[in-house]
Amino acid sequence: MARIILRPRAERDIREIWLYLAEQTDADHADRFAHQMLQKLEMLSTHPYIGRQRTEIRPGLRSLVIGRYVAFYFPLEDGVDLARVVYGGRDLSQALAEE
Repeated sequence: MARIILRPRAERDIREIWLYLAEQTDADHADRFAHQMLQKLEMLSTHPYIGRQRTEIRPGLRSLVIGRYVAFYFPLEDGVDLARVVYGGRDLSQALAEE
């Protein structure tokens, strides 16, 4: 079975995104985002190499766009190691440097 490892920073990113969406719209919208995120991560865990290579940021790093956000992860033999989830409009290199 494929696994998804959520680094503490990735967990915090997802929680902060949910809170932001709930404040700006409503909890239902935030819940839909969380559901979409979970679906994409489950798919990604079984096909970890479908995302874009991001070796210009860090060796082995890959990314996948999920709505307006970008999930950064490392492929594993049996899943993915999720490092960050950031808003796609941010300076992505800077966001990852904050980890």
